[in-house]
Amino acid sequence: MQNNIYIVLILAIYANPMQVLKTIFLLLLISFPMSIQAQEDSLDYFIKKSFLHRSHPDSGLYYANKAFLLSSELNDEQGIVKSKLYAGLANTNLRKNDTALYLLHNALRELKGSSFEKGMASWYLGKIHLRTRSFQRAEVNFIEAIPLFKKADSTLFISDVYSSLGVTQGMQNNYTQALDWFTKSYELKVRIGREKETAADLTNIALVYTRMKSYQKALKYVWLSINLQDNDDDYTAYSTLGGTYNLMGNIDSAFLYYRKSLEIALENNHSHQLANAYANLSNISYQKENYSQAISWQKRALKLCNQSNNGCSLLFTQLGQAYLSLDIIDSASYYLKKGHQLAKLDKNKLAAKNSSQYLGKLYEEENQFDSAYFYSLIRQQYADSINNEEIQEVFSNQRVQLETLKKQLEIEDLTRQKEKISNNQRLVIIVTTFVFILGIVGFISYRNRQVLANKRLKDKNIQLRADLVKNRNLLSAHTLSMIHRKNGFEEIENELKSLNEPVGHKIKSIININKALEKDWDNFQTYFAQVHSQFYTSLRKQFPDLSQSEERLSALIKMNLANREIASLLNIESKSVKMARYRLRKKLSISEETDLNIFVQSID
Repeated sequence: MQNNIYIVLILAIYANPMQVLKTIFLLLLISFPMSIQAQEDSLDYFIKKSFLHRSHPDSGLYYANKAFLLSSELNDEQGIVKSKLYAGLANTNLRKNDTALYLLHNALRELKGSSFEKGMASWYLGKIHLRTRSFQRAEVNFIEAIPLFKKADSTLFISDVYSSLGVTQGMQNNYTQALDWFTKSYELKVRIGREKETAADLTNIALVYTRMKSYQKALKYVWLSINLQDNDDDYTAYSTLGGTYNLMGNIDSAFLYYRKSLEIALENNHSHQLANAYANLSNISYQKENYSQAISWQKRALKLCNQSNNGCSLLFTQLGQAYLSLDIIDSASYYLKKGHQLAKLDKNKLAAKNSSQYLGKLYEEENQFDSAYFYSLIRQQYADSINNEEIQEVFSNQRVQLETLKKQLEIEDLTRQKEKISNNQRLVIIVTTFVFILGIVGFISYRNRQVLANKRLKDKNIQLRADLVKNRNLLSAHTLSMIHRKNGFEEIENELKSLNEPVGHKIKSIININKALEKDWDNFQTYFAQVHSQFYTSLRKQFPDLSQSEERLSALIKMNLANREIASLLNIESKSVKMARYRLRKKLSISEETDLNIFVQSID
């Protein structure tokens, strides 16, 4: 304003009086703020812009922030709530889950009645829960959004929610339900004359058929999607094409379409798409046994991969596998362990199985047979779980075929063949067993008593080995059970934070009592002593001053458990494990050059 006065004085000297009056009027007009009506018009403009730019999250967030500041100046409560909502949408698309959850919950709580905005808040909350694999919460949010969009006559958004429900079911391997939701989304768009916008639905249908191993159908729908758009820039469609050809064993075609998807991701500058494209190309290079190129693609993917994303655990595992194939043991060990850790956090069974398998192979090559055996058990557990899911998937696929193609006779014939094979297998087992028994009887009849005594001794040794394997299995199973149960208690404790204080404290105390039950440790020591019979005796003889907790820590180190697993079993934090290991080292009088794990392994 002071600068404006200087301008007026200068004009008064050099200009005529009328010019000075006009200038003063203009400066006063500029100095006063815009009218309330103009501000309200501007607020409406920023809110509309923040909604329209939700798919361009940086721009959407900019307009939402402008709307929030202007709403606060005008004390417009409805404007504040809407600006929070659209800021939440933008943060969801920016994958800032915590910020988005806070804003969306806040907006949903303050929005009045049944409105379109409430539908948007519920839909995007479902998207965040889906991203964090909280499937039940996601499904509840999606279902809540449908009647809100129906009341607002937002048919296109209803179709999008149907698609989100299809993704939810697909991620849980419920392919029949996923196909049903994607088909509903497609049919709804066609019914309202938006057929050109059905490309994503067609690609999703193709993805479901790919997972169901109906590859020809998958190719049909994905090409329909590409041809419908009249363009060459659909990343998801070309990535789906590459994945389908890869599963069909046509890796050259897979590589071609994966390269096409990478070019599109580079043009879009989309980090999530780039990470997936690099990972896909790495998989093809690994299949071609071009391990150096596979490592190069994988490292590019890891630079872009958010570690909360399920793909990262598989990437770390594949990178470790590639290094193991090149016999670079240190790098293989690092990436396999990292992949195994992330796989457990993400509950990615395939990555956990693969990382366990190759960690077992690595330890076997390093002659660390206890660790190799430990990871082989874990691999078998994950393999069994995956096999069970695959069996469920097979039955699900059969149901889809029955509902869509009406091939009842083929399924009945398949069942009869399966029974016939099963009967033949039983017959082979019976005949083989009978022949084996006859062979044993004949063998015994031609041997003298000394040979018979030796055979009994050998049978006894076999039984002892079987008992040892059984005891090791019991020890590993019991230890894993303790870890999983305590991890489960920790998850329950986190959920209890939302409860009122008296109830929460009471339940937490019950949980802490159960987490610290000595019965578990008694069973653990029983199984441990059966596998390592002389460990406690030797430990107490050499170090009689060890406390009970230090003896337990020594036993867990003997099993080659990680600090995080030890922390879970002892019901303490990881940093407390490090301090406990330090005190144990002092008690055992171990020099700094000596590895604590190696020293404990030598005690038996």
